[in-house]
Amino acid sequence: MNKINAIIKHLLIACLICIVIGGGVMIAGVALGGSFSDASISVGNWNLLSPWPFRGSGSYQVEDADTADAWTVTADGVYSVPADHIKNLNIVLRKCELVIGASEDDQIYVSVDQFGQEYCKVEPDNDTLEIIDTRSDKQVTKQTKIRLRMDIPQDYRFNKVKLEIGAGDIQMEELLTKKMNLAGGAGAFRAQSLTVSDAFDAELGVGDFYIEHAKLGDTKIQCGVGAMEIASCKLTGDALFRGGVGDVTIGLDAEEKDYNYHLASGLGRLTVFGRNYHVLNKAKEQNNDADYTITLDCGAGAMCIKQAKTTR
Repeated sequence: MNKINAIIKHLLIACLICIVIGGGVMIAGVALGGSFSDASISVGNWNLLSPWPFRGSGSYQVEDADTADAWTVTADGVYSVPADHIKNLNIVLRKCELVIGASEDDQIYVSVDQFGQEYCKVEPDNDTLEIIDTRSDKQVTKQTKIRLRMDIPQDYRFNKVKLEIGAGDIQMEELLTKKMNLAGGAGAFRAQSLTVSDAFDAELGVGDFYIEHAKLGDTKIQCGVGAMEIASCKLTGDALFRGGVGDVTIGLDAEEKDYNYHLASGLGRLTVFGRNYHVLNKAKEQNNDADYTITLDCGAGAMCIKQAKTTR
């Protein structure tokens, strides 16, 4: 027994010496100008760059990104790629908080918090960037929300964006795309600026949907139980707004005469530029000889179409 204790004692002493030497080497490295952020590890085709903390845009430094495959991921769950490699986004959120901001270079960055790194799939599929919460229904019910952040170069335009909100919350500064499909659940969607030039199709659930400024082509929005509001909306195509039980408010960046209207109202309250319509026996047509037609189908909630405050 004494021999075993002696062996253990010597091993502990050896470990302590290694720790002291290692600490001394790290201190000397810092004193000579080094830092922990200089660390770089390569694993297969993934290059693990220096950590990028989960914070606002401008907090990262990326070097040697113009490699053949261009995809990088840091040790703390930050992915990056040159924006011109990505034409589409496919985002499936089950119970997540996603913030979309602006990057300061030509890279797209996706940051996943430590908890979410086990469950979020962030990877390319040809020219599509996929961000998918892979948790099961049981896991989503019991677990907390995953926090993510995406930074996109300013004025960068995607071809198509598919977004499933689930029970998540999305906040974005700006998003530009030719086509967009949005499926809402019990979460919330808030955007400062959204531009969808060709076709925008949204099916909203029980959550809240709010856009400060929108420029939309052909548009189809079906509302659920929650509230939907676009403070200032410029339409360059035909539009269908179908209300559910919740409230719908659209501020048009135009005058009433700039569009034709097809109006239908059930039990809800429909207001168009100050005029009220309630329980229409049949659809009402208003032809202003305009290029585009807005179809308003009010359900059991309230729907209001008015002139945006920003309109001159």
